[in-house]
Amino acid sequence: MFNGFPTLTPKLINTLELQGYINFVKQDYPVHLKKENPDKGFLFSPFKEFDKAEYYSKRLKKEVSPDFFNVKNPFHKRRLVEIAKNSNRCFVKIIEHNYKLGDDERNQIAGFIQSNYPEHFDLMIKNNFRIIIGDNFGEVFYKIRIGVGIIISIKDSEL
Repeated sequence: MFNGFPTLTPKLINTLELQGYINFVKQDYPVHLKKENPDKGFLFSPFKEFDKAEYYSKRLKKEVSPDFFNVKNPFHKRRLVEIAKNSNRCFVKIIEHNYKLGDDERNQIAGFIQSNYPEHFDLMIKNNFRIIIGDNFGEVFYKIRIGVGIIISIKDSEL
């Protein structure tokens, strides 16, 4: 499971606020501390514009129980900071610039390509390939660019 989202902390909340991210949408997010033991966690998506945060919140599936925070509202900010202080299972939906996947994740991706796209596996091993990490409403996916014109998209949950 992808573990590149940073943990929500009061310091990160303040840093994002200084950068203009004042709206946060909270959603359920499965945290896999061990693959056989998924735990419930939360993912906070930061937004600068209220309308984008509201749109994102409305698009979330109903079962993920979204919640909304605006850090310019003192009550909302206090609640958000308290959540950050009291839980290590809250993450912020930002992917660090130049985030490096670990060997385990890279091997899982290579195994997936070998099993599902064997015609591209040899080319992937021989040539440089690039992994681009993205997300769609908290669901992480990888786009693998192999050689010229070959792009394979893999959901993190498929690995």
